[in-house]
Amino acid sequence: KIKVKRTGVPLPPRIEEENFKDDPAYYLNVEVMPKPIGGMAAIYRKLTYPLAARKNDIQGIVKVRVFIERNGRVSKTEIVKGLGYGCDKSAETAIKYTRFTPGLLRGQKVKVQMVIDVEFKYP
Repeated sequence: KIKVKRTGVPLPPRIEEENFKDDPAYYLNVEVMPKPIGGMAAIYRKLTYPLAARKNDIQGIVKVRVFIERNGRVSKTEIVKGLGYGCDKSAETAIKYTRFTPGLLRGQKVKVQMVIDVEFKYP
């Protein structure tokens, strides 16, 4: 039943909160996006600059699509834009072994898909 406020404008019907536990989808946009526990520094601590990339003076950014589960673990990674010379594999490995805070939608933990940029810069 729709109630009318004193202004004469009807209120929208109440939506029952959904249970996201059984939802198989990975969300692209959620209210609270996942973050690496320890920040990006946690990913860079696990990152190794491949020797082949150093020898060929390869620098740039590797874009990795990451699929994060409700518990904050990474289930799958894909390279969106790579550099080659072992940088892609190194970035994927560093991200796979990093825990994330879970993504939140309406106060519930959900699966999230996001792209992370990992920079390879020769010192």
